[in-house]
Formats: sequence, C-alpha cells, structure tokens
Amino acid sequence: MNTYINRFFKEKEIDFRQWELTSKTGEMHLIDNELVIEYLKTNPEIGKQAEPILRKIDFANGDINDFLKYVAQFIVDSY
Repeated sequence: MNTYINRFFKEKEIDFRQWELTSKTGEMHLIDNELVIEYLKTNPEIGKQAEPILRKIDFANGDINDFLKYVAQFIVDSY
C-alpha cells in the first residue's frame, strides 16, 4: 500500500467526476474518479508511478481530475 497516495487523497477535497470513455475496442465505459483513486491505492506499482505526477500537479495547483481521467482511460484500455 502506498502511504503517500492514501494520505494525498485523504487530505485533498476532490470534486466527484464521472466520465464516459471509449475503450480501444470501441466499447463505452462509465467510470468515476472514486474508482480511479481506489485503483491507485490498491495497485502499488501504478500508485508508485503516479506519485511524482501527483506531486507535480499538486505543486502547480493543477486539476487532479485531469490526471485521474487519464488513468481512467488507461484502466478502460487495460480491460
């Protein structure tokens, strides 16, 4: 378990978002940022890769949901 990822999302107030994404095979998927956050928390390798990106976005006061949507597309394309 990545403690940074857990702490980061515990401390941040991120507005709920839901996206309708199309997979590489053309299937539509409805996925929300809560599922993506859980995915980052429960997949140590992915969470470790996301950590420096989240730090940069947070430092620049960027929109975390933009990154979460990117990860959501990765999840959709992986299944």
